Amino acid sequence: MRRAVLILVLLLGLAGALGAQTQHGSWSNLNPLKAGQGIEVIVSSLKQHVGKFVAVTDESLTLKENGSNVSVKREAVVRVATPQNVVSMP
Repeated sequence: MRRAVLILVLLLGLAGALGAQTQHGSWSNLNPLKAGQGIEVIVSSLKQHVGKFVAVTDESLTLKENGSNVSVKREAVVRVATPQNVVSMP
């Protein structure tokens, strides 16, 4: 019985620690980006997009790559990097 309680406490602690990590990959971390800022986006297919930041909405991220606007759906974004920062998405 004592062992079962210990395992339960450890599992609950682990779940709490994993939940606390989601802030690192928060979509809202992209809000401070400025239009024209250099950006690199990695999508779930592992394709890399490099260009200038255009805009971010709740649904997508848009950047200008080779003169054309490219919109990437939020659920496809794995990682966003700028020269100053990297944001990994959950």
